[in-house]
Amino acid sequence: MTHDEMKAITEGTILWQPTEEQIRQSNIRRYMDWLKEKKELSFNSYRELWTWSVEHLEEFWETVWEYCGVQAATPYECVLRERKMPGAEWFPGAALNYAKHIFRHARADRPAIIFRSERVPYREVSWQELGEKTAAIAKALRAMGVKRGDRVVAYMPNIPETVMAFLACASIGAIWSSCSPDFGAGSVIDRFAQIEPTVLFAVDGCQYNGKEFDKMPVVSELRAKLPSLKKRRCCFRIGAGRWKHRMRALCCGMMSWRTRRSSSMKTFRLTIRFGFCILRERPVCRSRSSKGMAAFCLNI
Repeated sequence: MTHDEMKAITEGTILWQPTEEQIRQSNIRRYMDWLKEKKELSFNSYRELWTWSVEHLEEFWETVWEYCGVQAATPYECVLRERKMPGAEWFPGAALNYAKHIFRHARADRPAIIFRSERVPYREVSWQELGEKTAAIAKALRAMGVKRGDRVVAYMPNIPETVMAFLACASIGAIWSSCSPDFGAGSVIDRFAQIEPTVLFAVDGCQYNGKEFDKMPVVSELRAKLPSLKKRRCCFRIGAGRWKHRMRALCCGMMSWRTRRSSSMKTFRLTIRFGFCILRERPVCRSRSSKGMAAFCLNI
């Protein structure tokens, strides 16, 4: 957009509008067509649909549940127990697993995640890789004693490994909260301390605009000021690198498990200590020391 075009923009100017074909292929149009076919509800515009959705809350959300194919282990008693805020309770009685819903869409011909970063021009994570690594993390969390309702937190950026850790928590029923490494120690502690987490996932550094930032001082402060972290050995270690000697000092008393590996994957060694999980990059090792490693990859 040129400078003159920018100057011509005033309140109410339409900057972009979808084509008729894009509208027909949109998810909201598919939902409206489904309502017409299955529920005999016809809406001529988005505004009409929105008005119905806010005036008929229970009916709207029940159709969303049905249209999205939500699968519950136990059915809900009603859509909304009482119309009040705060205190609204949606679909009471229903029990379901979010991770299960994610993996039901697994397919071999399309990746689960497409990722780009300053260091990684392009990376695809297959559904198989996502499933295997999520299962590996969930197994480690269970070994630490993490159970439904426990809080697990992450000091990690938007990378595939963060998705894997989140899905592992969801599969168990643990409660997840996260902060970006952009945050300083004080704001992270303020957020995490409220929910008393038992396990912390963290990265030891990150990169922005070509510059690397050491986050170990922040991570060390988090460990010191989150007393709810499990007071036994529980820490992930991933290999050597810039802070190799510091990592060796942190990680001892190794506990590892066997999992499927691929020559195209990088690996990490699992070490458990103080409810603290550090993710570090490491190349595949074919020596004896690679036995019992879990397949993982961290590129940020």
